[in-house]
Amino acid sequence: MIIDDDEDFAFAAATALRHIGHDVKIELDILSAEKSKNKLDSLLVDAYDMDQLKVYMDARMIVRVNWCGDPDCAYNIKDMVSGEIRGTRWDVNEEPTNVCVLCRDEAKYLAYVSRTY
Repeated sequence: MIIDDDEDFAFAAATALRHIGHDVKIELDILSAEKSKNKLDSLLVDAYDMDQLKVYMDARMIVRVNWCGDPDCAYNIKDMVSGEIRGTRWDVNEEPTNVCVLCRDEAKYLAYVSRTY
């Protein structure tokens, strides 16, 4: 680009700044996403019995548990550890690896339990 006058210079500078700003925003978005994922990973743990679940709930963790899918188990978990089953992942098919954390029946889901703060 040939810059003949101040107006051309101002346009060229503004265009360059837009491109730089866009590149910086992309980098910041990537860093923010990585930081968020690292934070989530540091808070996510697995519990295989109610004692573990209680300890992790008291430590303010997000806990992955095997769950039978029975709403009564969900209600009892909430009563026992003050944490609620929040759901399962929709983006990944996670298979249960053990029996239900509460009733010890066959688990149908890997569910996530957390408290609301």
